[in-house]
Amino acid sequence: MERKKVYEIIDGERDYQNSLNPQWCHDGKPTIEASILLMEEYLNRAKKAWVTKYGDPQAGLDEMRAVIGIGVRCFELYGVPERKR
Repeated sequence: MERKKVYEIIDGERDYQNSLNPQWCHDGKPTIEASILLMEEYLNRAKKAWVTKYGDPQAGLDEMRAVIGIGVRCFELYGVPERKR
């Protein structure tokens, strides 16, 4: 899959996340710490999907999309440092 398509799908995930009830977590603005915990939870779900759907080459990818979306939201809210070489 090309990078452009990947980013389109991530953008769609962010739209989905923004459509959820904003009162669910910190008035729609989870803290950095809450974002880390949410990412960890969805990574654990991805691991469970991979284990329970062994042999499915797509196992865990839905959960990974959520993890990436949560990370992007955190960067949108709090900024993202540029990589220093």
